[in-house]
Amino acid sequence: MGIETISHIIPKKTSKEIGEGCNCSNNSSCIGERYLLSNSQKILEANSASLSELAENIESEFKAKVMVERKFTVDRQFLAGITVDYRHLKDWKSHKNQLEPSLKKTIYEYKSFSSVSTPGLYVLTYSSHPFLDVYALCCDKGMAFDLIADDILNIKNNEVDEGILYLGDSENDNPAFRKASVSAGIISDKRLTPELDCQYLIEFNNLPNFLERLVRAEFIFSENLLI
Repeated sequence: MGIETISHIIPKKTSKEIGEGCNCSNNSSCIGERYLLSNSQKILEANSASLSELAENIESEFKAKVMVERKFTVDRQFLAGITVDYRHLKDWKSHKNQLEPSLKKTIYEYKSFSSVSTPGLYVLTYSSHPFLDVYALCCDKGMAFDLIADDILNIKNNEVDEGILYLGDSENDNPAFRKASVSAGIISDKRLTPELDCQYLIEFNNLPNFLERLVRAEFIFSENLLI
C-alpha cells in the first residue's frame, strides 16, 4: 500500500555465484533499496504496537471466523498492516453483510479508545472481497506509484513515450490505476465484482499469455496483446 516500497536488483551471476555472494533468502534477487513513506517512521513506531493489540483482540473475539495476516516491514521492525480475512468460510459471500459490520465496529471502537496521540489507524474495505485491511497510517498504492516513478525510475509526471503499465486486481489498486499510462485490471475470481478504475480487463487465466506477448513485444503495450 505504499508504506514500504522495495526495488529489486536481479544479479547477473550464475546460480553458484549468487549462492556464494548474495545474502538473498531465495538466491534469485536482491533488495536494491527500500523506501518508507515520508515522515512515516514515527507514526509506525507509535501505531505498530496498537495494530498488534488490535490483531490480538480480533482473533480473540472472532476466533475461527476470521484469519488475521500480519504485514511487517521487511526488517520486521514494524507491524505496518493487518488483513482480516474470512475467505476460508464455506459461504463467505453471505458473511460479507453479516460478519464485516461487526468487524468494523470492533476496529472503530478500538480506534476511538486508543490513547495514541499520532494519526490513527487507516481502515480499507472492499465492495466484494472477503477481507478488510487495517494499516498503521494512511496510505495508498498511488503513493507507491509516485515513489517508483519519481524516485526510482526518475520519471516525472509519467512523461515518457512508453509510460508505465500497472496491473492490479482490487479496489486498493485504483489510486495507481488512475496514475498509470496503461492500467489493466485482473479478474481473479468470478465471485468477485470489484469496482476497478482501469482501462482494460484481463481474465486471470489469460494473464500468462498476455505477459509472454508483452515480453516478446519488448514491453511496448498495444491492445493487440490482449487478444
